[in-house]
Order: sequence, then C-alpha cells, then structure tokens
Amino acid sequence: MSGNPSAVAVLVTSTDLFVGKTFVASGLARALRERGYSVGVMKPIELGWSPDIDGEWPIDAERLRTAAGADDPVEDVVPYIFEDMVAPQVAADRLREPIELDRIVGALDRLRDRHDIVLVEGVGGLAVPLDDGINLANLARNCDMKVIVVARAHMGTLNLTYLTVNYARQCGLDVMGVIMNMFDSAVEDPTTSTNKRMIESMCDVPVWGVIPLQEDNDTIEKIVGQCSDCVDVDKFIEAVGLPPRVES
Repeated sequence: MSGNPSAVAVLVTSTDLFVGKTFVASGLARALRERGYSVGVMKPIELGWSPDIDGEWPIDAERLRTAAGADDPVEDVVPYIFEDMVAPQVAADRLREPIELDRIVGALDRLRDRHDIVLVEGVGGLAVPLDDGINLANLARNCDMKVIVVARAHMGTLNLTYLTVNYARQCGLDVMGVIMNMFDSAVEDPTTSTNKRMIESMCDVPVWGVIPLQEDNDTIEKIVGQCSDCVDVDKFIEAVGLPPRVES
C-alpha cells in the first residue's frame, strides 16, 4: 500500500529524559498497525549508540521499527546516530559534523510518502539544541508536526508538564494530548492520584492515559501491549484526524 504524500507526522516529546518516549511511541505504533494503518516511525537523532553492541540499528530506533512492523531503511528511520550521550549539538560539534535539518526533513518526507502516519520520537525535550538557534521545536514547526507530551506521573510533574506544553504553544505547535507514566513513581506518592486532573486543568489539554508502574518490561510485546491497554488510542486517532481504515 502506498502512503499518503501529506501523511500526518506526530512528534512524541517529553518533559524530561527517561520518561518513556520510546515506550509510548512503540505502543502507539503497534496499536495503529493493529487497526490497519501503515505506520512509519522515526528517531531523528539517537544518542549513546554502541556499534559493537547495537550494530546497525540503535536500540530506540530498533524498538520503534519492530513495533510498527516497518521495513524502512535505517537512514530514514534514524538519520543521525551518535555514540556520545550528550546534547545533539554537542555530539555533532565534537565530530565537526553539524546536524542538517534538510537531511532530517528529507527522511521524514520519504516516510510520509510511504505511510498513513509517521510517529517521530524526539530526543530530550523540545528546547534541546540541534544546532545554533535550532531546537526540536523548530524542527516540529517547520515540518508541521502535531505534538503529544509524555510526562511523569509523580510529584513534580505539574510544573514540568505546564512548562513543556506552554513552550510548545509559544513555538506555534499544536499539543494534542498528554500521556503519563509511573515508571519511577514512588508507591506512596500521594500526587499520582490527582496529577492527571491537575494537568488537564492547568494545561487545557486531555490526558489520554496513565501507564502504571511495571516490574518487567523487557520485551517489545510487553511494552507495546501495556501501552496499548492504558492509552485511549481511539481518541488519539480522532485527534490526529486519521480517516477510518477501509478494509481491502
């Protein structure tokens, strides 16, 4: 099946590092695939790549590709791969190879041509620098991406989520919704039962799901299954504007 040349692209960003972007993006990719959509996935920049351990595909990009069932080439799914676990601009500067937005945009355009929707997992947060004066928010705006925010469920998330959502809006981005997770929430944290309601009130944005704390998420099936069970995928599809899938 050929994709729609103007297929929607959705940026999965977060309030912080290690919040669960890959988890959420993989879960959404599998859920959409199971509903009959052709799903492209992208990790424009991946950090902390070890060629001896990871091989050609760094770990996040490989998880995304597996969840989506996509066979797109590595250069389209992950245009930039760096070994250093530092800010993208720092990693690029160390190699004296500046990150070129045209390279990322070209890869995204090819994915949009092939698929009904492309899920783009960000690196860090929206303000993380890619080059002088250019960050992830600039990329998302230039590519007309819609945005979902992955946020922690525990104490402290209200401020971080509010700042992220409002910075996105100041940059001209459409924040469709928030997905929360409890990956590192303390069991006794009293705020986890109220943060969903507070985020919806403070940010004027729906929270599509809260992913509970899991003891074991070591397989892709467990990861995507848990996310699909906890996130309102139908509301996501409606917000994105995907047409009903027509069976052939």
